[in-house]
Amino acid sequence: MLESLGRRLRCRRDPVACQQQGRPAPRLHLLPLGGILRLHDLIFDFQPAEAEAVFGAWLDEAADDPARGYTHDDFAQHLRTEFSTFRWLLEPVLAAAGFRVVTADDGRIYGAYMCIRT
Repeated sequence: MLESLGRRLRCRRDPVACQQQGRPAPRLHLLPLGGILRLHDLIFDFQPAEAEAVFGAWLDEAADDPARGYTHDDFAQHLRTEFSTFRWLLEPVLAAAGFRVVTADDGRIYGAYMCIRT
């Protein structure tokens, strides 16, 4: 029992080493089974080849005055510095992390998910 606990603690500190030794790294779950994950962020729902046109249209709709909303420069900086992703990449990651998508509100730029930990 103590040896197993010690191995699990070591693997949490260095999961790559455990995997290299052929032992699966323990999964750290912050949500209990049945826990709800809500995600609302920039989630791109188009193919990479469409990015220039979609982003161009999105940037064109930005506010001219920062007092009225996000500006072209604000949106452009977000695209350069944040790690937003495509829907077709995000959904398999959610599934691999143990989440079942219950609802997904889709748009070309923004997305919202409600997921349950399974």
